[in-house]
Parts: sequence; structure tokens; C-alpha cells
Amino acid sequence: MTDIERIKELIPLTSVKDGLLYDIHGHLMDIGDDDIMDLFVLTRNAIGPLLDAAERLEECEGLLRRVRPWVHIDHLDLVDDIDAYFRRPRGDRAAEGGEVKYFFDTEFIEDGKTIDLLSIGIVAEDGRELYEINADCDWHKADDWVKSNVIAHLPPKRVNYSDPSVSPRLKEESRHFNSHEGIARAIREFVGTDKPEFWAYYADYDWVVLCQLFGRMIDLPKGWPMYCRDVKQLCDSMGNPKLPEQTSKEHHALEDARWTKQAHEFLIERLKRSINGM
Repeated sequence: MTDIERIKELIPLTSVKDGLLYDIHGHLMDIGDDDIMDLFVLTRNAIGPLLDAAERLEECEGLLRRVRPWVHIDHLDLVDDIDAYFRRPRGDRAAEGGEVKYFFDTEFIEDGKTIDLLSIGIVAEDGRELYEINADCDWHKADDWVKSNVIAHLPPKRVNYSDPSVSPRLKEESRHFNSHEGIARAIREFVGTDKPEFWAYYADYDWVVLCQLFGRMIDLPKGWPMYCRDVKQLCDSMGNPKLPEQTSKEHHALEDARWTKQAHEFLIERLKRSINGM
């Protein structure tokens, strides 16, 4: 029996909890080798914590590492109750060395060669928020779409606080301008000693522009992951259910980060209901 065949045999055994979360058995016959990792990570993250299946999961993980030696599998600890896990205060998980979720969004200017940060919003799973606007960004490089849909909603770089025509919102947001280095420092302080688990929606460019605040990828703060999780990919893996509509302003980094957290929570609740057969 090949490693791949054994993996296909193991995954269904670890995927039963009052019925299948997905019809994994039905799909295994057609699954390609490249899809096995996604299926295993979904099994490990979503279902593994509920099961007394540690040995099978560990064997499966070992085989996957042999088949895909470059892979880094990051997962929830095997715990008895996923509901209890998600109810635990963020401080408890951090104290235990567990990951703390940070949902973020960025707005940026890009020309196909470079990505220049305009603003970033981050919402921690415990509700703390950070919003920063890049004072070093050259807005003149923006295309018409970014000017109309993003910059139009940003405060001017210079605000006359005594001017009654300037809205209270713009006056407040103008206080969030910071230098490139200042934003990196603010994010580092915001995360603190947590082991962060970063989530975004359509995350590719957002993750690059966040990382570049610190320089090269290897310059990320110690203990930070070198990858970001994507709510869109999680949604696709669950059959692409309709996500909650965003009622707040779109293309505002903090508002979008809040919605990303909301979308993630929606998917996790849906996942738990599926696991519990509800």
C-alpha cells in the first residue's frame, strides 16, 4: 500500500462524528494528490478535535510530511469539545501557548510591481481594534478606482480641527495617520506576546503588504507565522455558503476587518452545527 493510499484510508476513519461532516467517502475516489493536504487540514482542524483519534491523525500527519516534506501543518490541539475551545477566553489560549486570532484588512495602491499600503485595520478575537493610515503613502500614484472608492473615504492628511465643515468622523480618523515604521511598531505592540493567527478575506495582497511593514519575510516578529489564513478559502472548503452581508462601509480597512471577523465566526458556527448534526 502506498502512502497516498494509506492517507485516503485514514482520513475517513477520523472524519466520523454522528455522521459525516462532508461526504468525504464519496469524494475520495476522485481526489487528486494535490487536494489531499487541503482535505486533511480540514479534517484535522474541524473534526479531529472532537474525536478520540489521535493515533490515526498522527500517523496521517507523518505520512503527509513524507509525501509533502515541505508542508507545515498547523492545527488546533486535540481537545474534547470544540465549543469549549472557542468559548475559552483569548487570554487562556495565549497563556497556554495557543494561537490568538487577528482579523485584518488593508487598502493599498499597486501597479503590478509594488504594493504600497494606504491603511490597515486589525480586529483581535477579543474585540480589541487597531486602525492605522500610512502617512508615507503617495496618494498621487493611485488609479481612479482607488481614488474614488478608497481615498475618497480617508481623512485629508492635514485637518483643520476648528473647521465645522470637517465631519467628526474625519477629524477622529485623521488621528490615525502614522509613518510606515510607526505602523509596524503599533502592530507589534497590539499583538504583544500573543502567538498570532492571522485571517483575512482574499488575503494574498493583504498579507504581502502587512509583512512588508517589517521588511523581508524573515524580518517578521519572532513567533509570527509566515503565512496567513484566508476566510474565502475556508468558505470554499465548506461548499461556499453565502456569507453575511456587510452593512458597514466597504473598502475601509477597519470596517472590512470587522466584517472578516464576523464572516469567520459565521463559518465556524455553521461548522459546529454540522459537526453536531444540527
